[in-house]
Formats: sequence, C-alpha cells, structure tokens
Amino acid sequence: EGIRGIGKGRISAGGSVYARYLENAYVEASQDVIIGESVIQSTISAGGKVIVRGESGQLVGGFCCAGREIEAKSVGSQLEVATQLQVGIKPDLMAEIKAIIQKEAEVKAQLERITNTLQRLLNAQASRERKLSVKEKILLRNLREARQRLQGQIQEIETEREEFSRKVRSLAEGRVKVQNYIYPGVTIKIGELSYYVRDKMQHVVFLQEGDEIAILPYC
Repeated sequence: EGIRGIGKGRISAGGSVYARYLENAYVEASQDVIIGESVIQSTISAGGKVIVRGESGQLVGGFCCAGREIEAKSVGSQLEVATQLQVGIKPDLMAEIKAIIQKEAEVKAQLERITNTLQRLLNAQASRERKLSVKEKILLRNLREARQRLQGQIQEIETEREEFSRKVRSLAEGRVKVQNYIYPGVTIKIGELSYYVRDKMQHVVFLQEGDEIAILPYC
C-alpha cells in the first residue's frame, strides 16, 4: 500500500520500510526505504538506502536522507520543484550535528546579550556622568565572568564541530544514482559537499571524489 500523509502521515521502523508510494509523508527507517512507484513531497530518513522503483520511479520535492545511497528513475521535475537529497551521513549523526548547531546558536545569543549589557555599563562608567553603584559594580563583575564562561563554551563547541566535520568527511561514501533524468531545482549533499543541479541531466551518478562532487555515467 501507499502512504498519503497530507503532512501528518508518519512511519518509524527499526528495520526497512516498503511502500507502493509516498505522498506528503514522513518515513524513518534504520535500514532501507524501498518505494514501488513514486515519492512526492515527502521526508525520508534511512540509515541504509532509499530506492524508488517502478515505471515512473519518480522522486519529487521534499527531503530525502540516506546513509549509503539514493537511487531513483527520475529526480525533481520539469517545473524545477525544490528537492533535497543527502547521502553519506546517517540520520543519527545528522541529529547530533543539528543539536550542536542549535547549542552554538543559543550560546552565541546569550553572549551577545551579555556583551551588550556589559558595554552599556562600561559606557556609563566612561562618560563620568556618574559613578557605578555597588550593585552595578557587582553586576559588571558577574557579566565579565559570564562572558568569559560563554566564550569558553563557544570554543568547546567549535572544537566539537571540527571533530564532527572530520568524521563526516571520512564517512562520506554515499552516492546518488539517477536512471533517467534529474532536473534543475535539485540540491545534492554528500557529506559536507553540496551540488545544485542547474541543467537537466540523464543517466548520472553523483559521488564524492576528494573535495568535489563528481558526476559519472550511470551503470
């Protein structure tokens, strides 16, 4: 059977998922996701492969992430529908990366607020219009300590991100295989590399070679 989610259909499996079609659905599988006909405006996350078979084998719109490989007969459409494909990073690793990015954004926002407050106090002190009160002096000291602590946290997060980047580069062995056509509007990410399809192509495979995404003949 197919899954028509209307934005609400959600399936999560510890193994593989098999369906005739997906439309506005969310599917998560620790292994593979195998679709018999088409995938329309859906979100797919697979630890192994995503394969779209059948007569049309069409993958259009949405977001598709696979740890190893994505294969379809056609990707995108002549209408240049935005379609995002990502391979080479397993979903659990993606979740960790997103958590790190979110944490970094939160800490930087805190640092900006503290820095602005600290600067206002320093400006008031420098203007000599008045001396800082005892309460303000304590606040000034606390703000400086908080700023130093947050700066240390940001350094730790940046180090963690660099380690993840190295890990992602070492694991980025995924590929995208297109039997027929891939259309403009499709974005392909392999590891940390990104490629935006600007021209219609036929019978191609996308994979990482060094620091580039290579395009090879489909075989």
